[in-house]
Amino acid sequence: MFCSVLVLSFQQFSLVVPRLLLKAPTQGELNCSHLHGDFTFGSTCAFSCQEGFVLMGQESRVCTATGTWTGDTPHCEAKACPMLSAPEKGELNCSHLHGDFTFGSTCAFSCQTGFALVGSDSLGCTAMGTWTGDSPHCEAVACPVLRAPAQGELNCSHLNGDFTFGSTCAFSCQEGFVLTGQESRECTATGTWTGDATRCEAKTCPVLRAPAQGEMNCSHLHGDFTFGSTCAFSCQKGFALVELQSLECTAMGTWTGDTPHCEAITCPVLRAPAQGELNCSHLHGDFTFGSTCAFSCQKGFVLMGPQSRECTATGTWTGDPTHCRAISCPELSPPSRGQLSCSHVHGNFTYNSTCAFSCQEGFVRMGAELLHCQATGNWSRAAPVCAEDGAFLKQVLAYSSGSALALAGVVLSGGLIALLAKRLSDREEKRKLLKPTSDLGAPGTFTNTAYDANL
Repeated sequence: MFCSVLVLSFQQFSLVVPRLLLKAPTQGELNCSHLHGDFTFGSTCAFSCQEGFVLMGQESRVCTATGTWTGDTPHCEAKACPMLSAPEKGELNCSHLHGDFTFGSTCAFSCQTGFALVGSDSLGCTAMGTWTGDSPHCEAVACPVLRAPAQGELNCSHLNGDFTFGSTCAFSCQEGFVLTGQESRECTATGTWTGDATRCEAKTCPVLRAPAQGEMNCSHLHGDFTFGSTCAFSCQKGFALVELQSLECTAMGTWTGDTPHCEAITCPVLRAPAQGELNCSHLHGDFTFGSTCAFSCQKGFVLMGPQSRECTATGTWTGDPTHCRAISCPELSPPSRGQLSCSHVHGNFTYNSTCAFSCQEGFVRMGAELLHCQATGNWSRAAPVCAEDGAFLKQVLAYSSGSALALAGVVLSGGLIALLAKRLSDREEKRKLLKPTSDLGAPGTFTNTAYDANL
């Protein structure tokens, strides 16, 4: 590069010097001082750069006697800023006016889905060679912190930080509880969790009822008739509990046993008394609490004891045992000059006792030979007496009038015949009554226990 041509005359010769023009560098300025003319020997030019640019080369040049400038031509270069890079999980887009990451460069930052930019979203390279702010970074979008449900557990895996985009949480429940809602939830790019909130509910057991004639008292830890609930059973007075006294709802949703029930307390079975009858009414089962039994006796018997008995809550009957006793007739004695033989079915001289009367030889029975004790407590006939045979004849004659003396022989003969026939008939009846199978005694023997005991 040469300076402009300058012709110098020195007496007999001339010196021609070429002249070189200088220009300001791009993005720079040029300031020259000329001693002998523009861009001639001795001219000095100073170079400078605009803001944001730095001079590369000599700051000044001088036009020499040879017509050349000292040094090389300088130029202006944009100041460089530190190179930027895209943030993790983000992107970087830059525009460069004067070169990569130099004065005037602008860089815009953005983040991937699920991440948020922390810091300025754009930076510019200044004239000082620095950026207008710190480099931003991308942070995962946060979701609300989750907690383990009551009676449950929470297990989470975090890709980008606790409870942030991409975190996954699994829910489970303790024994005896069941999960209501989704088993797992994920933190989305919008900062919300998938699905609805989950909870643990206690497993339910079938609803229990108080047994008939009983009561039930329950305590519930986690809800009515759910895991951990306990129910105690009791019975009303006069009833006894059958099965367990208390049940508990298990983790399987079942009770620890079968539902108990109340049964009426039983009393000993009653029987009808001999010669009697029994009529019972049962409220809760045969011969159980509340049962009532009425007693009665057959004809000829009287009830001894209470007419009715009731089964109590203690399993015993009210009152004492009852029985039927045969009705008594007045005790009989053998007639004078006679004998008495009795058979007793239900006791001496009681209902259905039979007594046979007989007279010694030479005596005649006046009255019925057999008497029966009746249900009224009276004998069927009055007791007979024994009279001498002659006395009997006198009694017959006493009934005869004086006008009938002519017929006395006929009457006497007929009376004697009738008396003889009657006595023969009575003897035949006694033989039948006193035969070996009779209850009246051995043949030809008349016994009376009550009479013999008094001898």
